[in-house]
Amino acid sequence: MDTLRKDANQFVMGVTNYMKQEGKTPVFLPKVRELLRKVTASAKKQQIARVESAAALTPRERQTIEAFLGTLLAHPVTLECRVNSATLGGILIRVGDWILDTTLLGQLQAMKESLV
Repeated sequence: MDTLRKDANQFVMGVTNYMKQEGKTPVFLPKVRELLRKVTASAKKQQIARVESAAALTPRERQTIEAFLGTLLAHPVTLECRVNSATLGGILIRVGDWILDTTLLGQLQAMKESLV
C-alpha cells in the first residue's frame, strides 16, 4: 500500500507541476480532482480485480494481492488472474478504471514515451 501511495502521490505531483508550468492550475485543478475522485469511487465499487502476470501467481501471492486490495478498497474482491508473457515481469492490476501497472513492459513503454 505504501508503494501505491507513493505512486499516486508522484502522479498527482506530476500533474499539478505540469499545470503550474503551463499556468493552467486554476482552470484544470478542479477538473483533475473530480476525475481522480470519480476513478477512486468507481474502483471502490468494483468486486472483481483483473490481474495479469508473466507467470502464474502462487496461492500465497493471490492471497496477498486480495488482502491488499481488500484493505485499499474497504471490501473484499475476487481476483481474475491471467498469465500474459508479454508483460515480461511484474503485475498489472485493473479494478474498474483504476490501474496499477508494475510490469516491465509498462515501465519500458513509459521510458520510451519519456524519451520521445
